[in-house]
Amino acid sequence: PDIMTMAKALGNGAPISAFIATPAVADKYKKPGASTLGGNPVSSTAGLGVIRYIESHDLMGSAERRGAQLRAGLREIAARHPIIGDVRGLGLMVGAEFVHADKSPAPAELDAVLEELKNRGFIVGKNGLARNVMAFQPPLIITEQNISDVLNAVEIILTEKGL
Repeated sequence: PDIMTMAKALGNGAPISAFIATPAVADKYKKPGASTLGGNPVSSTAGLGVIRYIESHDLMGSAERRGAQLRAGLREIAARHPIIGDVRGLGLMVGAEFVHADKSPAPAELDAVLEELKNRGFIVGKNGLARNVMAFQPPLIITEQNISDVLNAVEIILTEKGL
């Protein structure tokens, strides 16, 4: 992309954001500017620390591997539980769409599954215009075992609920 913005997780709790652009875009901004919130050395140091940690622990590679594990596991579950109509995502941002047999959204069924996941210690979100997409956005440090645990819980819950 020509422009990217980021914040929040970049500072691991420290207030920081970034605007990153290609040279072709960035070179258009030649006039100096000022910001009452810009250039905080503590936040900048925190941001650099986060970037170094991500690189030194290969969290990007891990996110791709764990995301592939999550998508593959959800697709296997979907083959046995047609309430899951689609599995999609990139890296660790993964969605599993809940639909009825006629492919209409199934938000009530998703809510029941999410509530049971919460009761078992898993916090999973929901998205989509119809609020029928189970939304996984785990931390980059998630392990292979963590993914296996949530997949097992989803499978058990769907089976128990006859979905």
